[in-house]
Amino acid sequence: MCTSFASVISIIFAILSTKPKVTYEQFTEDDLQARKVNLLFFGNFYQMSLDRYQDAMNELINERDYVYNSLTRDLYYLGKVLEKKYRMLSITYTIFMIGIVLSVMAFAIALYYN
Repeated sequence: MCTSFASVISIIFAILSTKPKVTYEQFTEDDLQARKVNLLFFGNFYQMSLDRYQDAMNELINERDYVYNSLTRDLYYLGKVLEKKYRMLSITYTIFMIGIVLSVMAFAIALYYN
C-alpha cells in the first residue's frame, strides 16, 4: 500500500515537473517596435511570418543593447522555469525515497512477524 501511494504521488510530481508550460503572448507591431517582444522565445514569434521575423531579428542583431537585453531576459526566465522544475523533481525524489524506505520497513516487519 505504501509503495503504491508513494509511486502514484511520485509519478504525479514527475509529470508536473516535466510538463511544459509555455506562454503564448499576443503582441502588436507597436510592441515589436518598442522592443517589448522577446524574439528569442518561440512563444513570441511562432505566429509571425518568416519575412517579418527575419526583419525583426535583423533589427535585433544590429543593435547591441537590444541583443544583450533579449539574451539576458531569455536566460532569466529560463532560470525561473528550471528552478521550479528542479524543486518539483526534488519533491518527487523525496516522496519516492520515503515510499521505498517505508515499503522495505513494512516488508521487514511483515516478514519478522510471520
